[in-house]
Amino acid sequence: MNHVKAIAAYLLLSGLFAAEAVWAQSAQNAEGKMTSVEVKADSLQIESEQKTARFVGNVRAVIGELRFFCSKMTITYNDAGEIISLIASGGVTVMKDGAKAVANRAEMHTGSRRIVLSGNPTLTRDGNTLKGKSIEVNLQTGKIQVTEAVGTFVIPKGAVR
Repeated sequence: MNHVKAIAAYLLLSGLFAAEAVWAQSAQNAEGKMTSVEVKADSLQIESEQKTARFVGNVRAVIGELRFFCSKMTITYNDAGEIISLIASGGVTVMKDGAKAVANRAEMHTGSRRIVLSGNPTLTRDGNTLKGKSIEVNLQTGKIQVTEAVGTFVIPKGAVR
């Protein structure tokens, strides 16, 4: 049975849909291990034919070690119920391991394990700030690519001789 349909039916029948939409799904990380995916929002709309789940209002999502906060989020999935992509918009904040990214929009592609931030993106960690027109973070390699980069970096005391 399609997990998305079952969860939506449960939410509708239980009366929880009006209060807060909750959608839980499993996805595979780059090593093929299962990680949990949970999204909470004020409302949820599932379009089975388009294979999308749209969340609106106070969206909070946890995908492995990533935490997303935004106004709107659209998750696209395949026939097997696996997540293909996630698009977050409206005051997006993404947090992981002490790093914080803020942008107007974030796109995560699960196959390539990358996040693209656009719309005044800023990435901060340990007193360092990186800004650009767009910021792409490869979650598998840790590589960060910035278009039109501007940054402030703190060099630890004693690091330069």
